[in-house]
Amino acid sequence: MPSKKNFARSEKLLWHQAFYDAIRLELFDYRDDLEYTFEHQLTSEPMRIDVLIVKKKKDVIIDKSIARIFRGHNIIEYKSPGDYFSIRDFLQVCAYACNYAANTPGVDYSDVSLTLEQEVLSRART
Repeated sequence: MPSKKNFARSEKLLWHQAFYDAIRLELFDYRDDLEYTFEHQLTSEPMRIDVLIVKKKKDVIIDKSIARIFRGHNIIEYKSPGDYFSIRDFLQVCAYACNYAANTPGVDYSDVSLTLEQEVLSRART
């Protein structure tokens, strides 16, 4: 007889496949209009936060302009000169914060800040 741990793991995999098959069956009449992917991989590379700053003490006040909004866990996304922030970049950084809070034990969403930082090239006019 399989162990309880192995049974639970195989049961989860079976349920995902069963749901996938059930939703395809439910939407069978629309099969020519829909495309299905089972367990779609979201990224080809691991997601990486540019800079993560974690306060060691919650009550410390950092008297620097970049840190005025800091909370316990602070995610900073940096764009180099000549690059720009798009709505896609903004959504990606929001996803980093959600993923970080959801997958880091002891981190609450309300204790995460996001900073989008961009250096701007100044150009001399002639």
